[in-house]
Amino acid sequence: MGDDKEYNVSQYSENELYNILDVNNPTDRELEAKILQFINKYEESDHPQAKTMKTFFEDIYDHFFSEEEEEEKEGMANMSDDNSTTKNTQNVQLTKTNNTTTIDEYMPSELNPFIKETIKRMVFIDSQYRDYDNFFASSDFKFDLTETIHRAVSMKLHSFSIPYCWYNISNMYNTNYFLFEGNMEEIKDVRIPVQIKAGIYDESKLMNVLNEALANINVDGFSIGSSRIIYSTVELKIKFILNFTYTRDGTTYNAKDFKVVFYNSTNGKNPTFNFDHAQRNTTLGWIMGFHNFTEYGLDPQGEQISGLETLNNYIYTDTSETVEITGNSVLDLNTTKTIYLALNEYASNRMNDGLVTIGQPSKVVKRPMSQSITTKNVDNTTNPSVSRNDVAQGQYHTENALQASNAILNENTQHIQGKTIYSPPPQIGDIFAAIPIKLSGLRPGALFTEFGGALGENKRNFFGAVHLKKFHVQLYNEKGQIIELNGGNWNFSLTIESLYNYNNK
Repeated sequence: MGDDKEYNVSQYSENELYNILDVNNPTDRELEAKILQFINKYEESDHPQAKTMKTFFEDIYDHFFSEEEEEEKEGMANMSDDNSTTKNTQNVQLTKTNNTTTIDEYMPSELNPFIKETIKRMVFIDSQYRDYDNFFASSDFKFDLTETIHRAVSMKLHSFSIPYCWYNISNMYNTNYFLFEGNMEEIKDVRIPVQIKAGIYDESKLMNVLNEALANINVDGFSIGSSRIIYSTVELKIKFILNFTYTRDGTTYNAKDFKVVFYNSTNGKNPTFNFDHAQRNTTLGWIMGFHNFTEYGLDPQGEQISGLETLNNYIYTDTSETVEITGNSVLDLNTTKTIYLALNEYASNRMNDGLVTIGQPSKVVKRPMSQSITTKNVDNTTNPSVSRNDVAQGQYHTENALQASNAILNENTQHIQGKTIYSPPPQIGDIFAAIPIKLSGLRPGALFTEFGGALGENKRNFFGAVHLKKFHVQLYNEKGQIIELNGGNWNFSLTIESLYNYNNK
């Protein structure tokens, strides 16, 4: 065990040990049987932690029974012959009914307790034993139990062990690239990808690979200049500093003639970089903190920029030929914060069959009260457009100024009504457990393991007794995507409660 407090039995109270064993006020025999069940399980297991877990449960056994066994030995040495006779006949009781005396041979005792209405079975599932021919991904597979569990009434999650090997920057979901696209008619067909390798990144590694990708852009006529991407450890935000140039047919264009595209601008025009498998809130731009829009114009005189400066939606500066934009949100590399375990046991009569979450927000956008309106004089002539706020204050703008303001407002509204709509919350059926991820101190590749305790709150109750044999298990992230474990295997265990029946039918 070493000095690991997690496996030091003395660190736990008896109630905490009961929770680990999944028992509640057990008899000595029930407690002993439960502990021996765990010891035998890990003695036969090939799991990397099997030896440690076996030793842990052996220590629990010693904690509860070492002193008790010594006391029992002393007590047995002092027992009289009369007491021995009583013990041998303790399971026989006389019952008098209608003047007839009968013998009940199986009355409750410590050795022969009442038969319970339900019994519990432990089911252990390891993805390494799945059918690889039909289910390549370890996070999405079907399986059959070695035997049918009859008359099941409930099941709950007892343990899980998942390797931390899902990528926060993934090529599977198109989160590993963005584009520079021409924003002028002459170069609208120009699409320059900035792509990085999929993997698990921290802030420093991400900045290194992004700037390396910028430096390695190999497109005829394109020069990166001193363009770079930096991360502020104070603001926790990412800034683009761009002064690249692009030359075509003797004409040189600079960064202000382009836009940064994080999602869905190509509309299938680029077969390689078309964001087909991405969601708006899974893109590299979203991860970097650019949440307001899917694409960002780089022209400081453009309507989008002017409107955004007014609304303070993202920071934009222009010095000489250099353009700077800063994300409106902090960098977030914790792309998977919760793992949803979906479990389909092909039984229709159950309670919790899906995930209840926030409803999708309305796409109807109301104009602010400062929008312009047109008024008429008494003689039915038309006044210049005025702001409602200005009307209240008795102030008027020129018609040209108001038209410009309206254009900015319309531009912003279009962005909000179209490309800026967030992806809907995930709609996932058969959710059995929601597992918050605790990555603090967990290195990539290490096992994220939990057992006992609060995991038992993840429980499924059936309306009636069901037979369990076939299952389909899936792991989702909070975006509703199947988690890619990149070849890593995981396991989980269930405690299934069944009605007791001699015939098992």
